[in-house]
Amino acid sequence: MVKKKLFVIPAVVLGITALLAGCGSKTPLTMDMAEDGSSCTITFDKATLDENTMTGTLTVGENDTVVVEQEMEGDGTGTVKFIPADGAALSDEDATLDELEGALDDENAAFELVASGSGSETYTIAAGDYYLAVTAENKATGTVTIRVEE
Repeated sequence: MVKKKLFVIPAVVLGITALLAGCGSKTPLTMDMAEDGSSCTITFDKATLDENTMTGTLTVGENDTVVVEQEMEGDGTGTVKFIPADGAALSDEDATLDELEGALDDENAAFELVASGSGSETYTIAAGDYYLAVTAENKATGTVTIRVEE
């Protein structure tokens, strides 16, 4: 009887460990910025209002257009704010937390879009480098690809 218990306990522990490893946590909101700053892919995986992220800069040149392709599911949405990098508190290593949070306020966004549904849109915005700040709502699921074209 003792030998059976010694065999069963490790088997149960191993089974639970395997189950938990299979249920690993996913990141609900990720951004992948191209090294040259020409494109960014945002992935939402049931992301809610408390999920937000920010990434490096997207570079828009004179006469460039910004193409946004979105494939969002259900009622979920994602808001993408284009924050000008020049002069932003976000580029100041000594900025306080309040200054950093203030830099993401709506009035500092040069451009803002709300991604929902599917489709492609083209926008013209001023040339410059932009931080992209993303906030998710309503268990947003899908992808948004933003790229700069000459």
